[in-house]
Amino acid sequence: ARQELALPEFYELGLDKVYPLSAIHGAGIRELMEDLIVCLPDEPTPKDIEDETTVRIAIVGRPNVGKSTLVNKLVGFPRVMVSEIPGTTRDAVDIELTVNNRRYIIVDTPGVRRKGRVKEKLEKISVIKALESVQHADIAVLLINAEEGPTDQDLHIGGFIQKRYKGCIICINKWDLVQKDKSYVKFMLEDTKRRFQFLPFAPMVTMSAHTGKNVSKLLPLTMEIFKQYVTRVNTGLLNRTFRKILAKHPPPARGGRMLKFYYITQPEIRPPTFVLFCNRPEDIHFSYERYLVNRFREAFHLERTPIRLIFRGRSENEEN
Repeated sequence: ARQELALPEFYELGLDKVYPLSAIHGAGIRELMEDLIVCLPDEPTPKDIEDETTVRIAIVGRPNVGKSTLVNKLVGFPRVMVSEIPGTTRDAVDIELTVNNRRYIIVDTPGVRRKGRVKEKLEKISVIKALESVQHADIAVLLINAEEGPTDQDLHIGGFIQKRYKGCIICINKWDLVQKDKSYVKFMLEDTKRRFQFLPFAPMVTMSAHTGKNVSKLLPLTMEIFKQYVTRVNTGLLNRTFRKILAKHPPPARGGRMLKFYYITQPEIRPPTFVLFCNRPEDIHFSYERYLVNRFREAFHLERTPIRLIFRGRSENEEN
């Protein structure tokens, strides 16, 4: 069939096996299911539980911004092919690294371009894989070309990181090529900070993956973010602090209706996720949500991690 002629293109991605199938006609389903059953995991072992402390880092950015060079510098030897040709890295590459008894998994991803500008089939799949790597990471290292400054595509990637509530480090790479131009450096740093205001928790680092300048700062900074990313707050302390925050600045009434909060819980980490129970969740203005996030950052030392708030409705009778 014409579609089967395209199978070699998928193998070029480095996949071990490709399953041509038709969900309508059932073709290829049996073989897929048999292989899936073999791959099902056993019961979790203590080692699996320990792996929950592993830091997953996605190195993301536009094509040819220096992602593979940075990975090689972090690892200490050439592990990923480096080329001047944009888009050389077709697939996401997982590399394990242990530093000071801490296990990291670093993912070097394909360069991300706007989907509308991607023409090749393989590059479309590469873009999907790069964004998927962010989805499965704890922290995304967003590389920006210092010679060009932040572009719309960098902001597009940053927006994806924000929507997925991932930790982030904004790395301005190729710093050695611009650092002597003081006026440009001043403008570019201010412009980067201004354009990434929607990632207020993301620290900014200037570096050169080629020379190694400031690369040593990356993993310690990643660990600092990760510790906040997995923070769990004691329920009693959380509610006492929440009451103080509400007393200092009560939620405004909307349409003559009073908004009342009852209590707060933290069901998840990665990132710290708080569920706030109130009588009218639909009346909470985004500015008051931002106020709460900022107060939680100050109270629980969460300055460098995203925070997720979920508002759930409860009636006063239910609380009584």
